[in-house]
Amino acid sequence: MVFDQEATVQRFREFKIRNVRIDQPFDVGTKRFTANEVLVPIGGKILLGCTDERPIKELVDPKSGNRVEFASLSVARAAGATFGFVDAVRNVRVTVNREQILAALTENEVITANHIDTRAQEGELTGCGQAALRSMPESGSVFDRPTVRGPGRLRSFEDMGVLRMVLDGDHTAEGFVVNPFSDRVLQPGVEVAGHSFFSLDLGVYREIIHWVEGALGFGEEVAHSILVKLARNTFAAVFILSNSAINEAVFIERGDDQDSVFAGVLHEALAELKEREGAVLRMVEARMKG
Repeated sequence: MVFDQEATVQRFREFKIRNVRIDQPFDVGTKRFTANEVLVPIGGKILLGCTDERPIKELVDPKSGNRVEFASLSVARAAGATFGFVDAVRNVRVTVNREQILAALTENEVITANHIDTRAQEGELTGCGQAALRSMPESGSVFDRPTVRGPGRLRSFEDMGVLRMVLDGDHTAEGFVVNPFSDRVLQPGVEVAGHSFFSLDLGVYREIIHWVEGALGFGEEVAHSILVKLARNTFAAVFILSNSAINEAVFIERGDDQDSVFAGVLHEALAELKEREGAVLRMVEARMKG
């Protein structure tokens, strides 16, 4: 794949947030739909999933090898799933360790998972784009966390009880949608959407952060900062993993006074991303040049 530096720089600098009403049709590549058509009410427990648009083939407990029923779970998506959530917390509170974060999630009945895909060879933990990004030399300059070996990091999560989600098929996302509601999640697999967009269920993650803040010993200011880091990291992942093709976040308006709160989070996250221009572009170039 040819890397066009000038075009990539321009696309990065043009990365923007576009607001849409919940009943307003908008285009994602060749698809056209309203937010109402791709939001589904939360029913049952929340499963942490990646921003990835691909369908879930199975959910497995790697310790026992048993499959876990997931049809009744609501998947809340952000870059890196549980791996990414832990990164966002530790971006702000490095003294809080993984064990504490996972325990707090479990206490609040949040189901933790990371993902691989169906192309992974037997015994390999590959297929998570965010884990691959975190293993690149420039990772620390983009995500503010030390570079890690992706498969090894995922295995260490599994050793701590995190489930393995297996995703199927090739990437088909042509856009990126942000959901600020706490009682609904995005569902890119509905027929009208056809797996056409990456997702960030920002409102659900804000709730989850508030659920765990007491156990992890932080308050509103830290909770806000964690949400900003989660959004920034997801923006970065979407831009890099799409080889700079996706440079817009479609933000669904709630239509209430919380819109300004979420808009503030997103614009703060985007500003942080753009401060990392050089590192982001080097990661795009490295991926495109293979």
